[in-house]
Formats: sequence, C-alpha cells, structure tokens
Amino acid sequence: MFGTFGALAEFERDLVVRERTWVGLAATRDHGRKSDRPKLLPLERRKPAVRLCHERRCYTVIEICRLVETSEPTLHGYLDEAGR
Repeated sequence: MFGTFGALAEFERDLVVRERTWVGLAATRDHGRKSDRPKLLPLERRKPAVRLCHERRCYTVIEICRLVETSEPTLHGYLDEAGR
C-alpha cells in the first residue's frame, strides 16, 4: 500500500516539475529570449583562431581557453595538431 502511494507521489512530482519547466520556457519565449545554450565557435574556425592567438602571443593559454570556451588539454591538442 505504501509503495503504491509512493509511486503516485513520485509521478505527481514529476508532472509538476515538467509543467513548471514548460511554463518557464513559454515565459522566456514570450519575453523574446531564447532558452538555448549559446553556440560555440565552430571547430573548424576555433582551431585556426587558437593557433593564431598562440603564435602572436597576444593572449596567455588560460585567456585563450576562456575565449574559445575549451580546456587546456584540448587547447594543447589543437596546437599539437597544427605543429605548434
């Protein structure tokens, strides 16, 4: 009996969360905003930009990572592919 009540409560909680999500997304759209994650610079454009910034020494490695939103190991991978 308690298991049934627990399952029903969980189902109801899931419905409430889903409803709130839909309402929030609708409100966001009504205000003219997107709820999507911002798009990253495409990979084919990110690699040359990283290589160029590193060659010109205009930014530190950490600053480049922040600019292209990637990690240091990935950045070093891009540089290794380009032959540093």
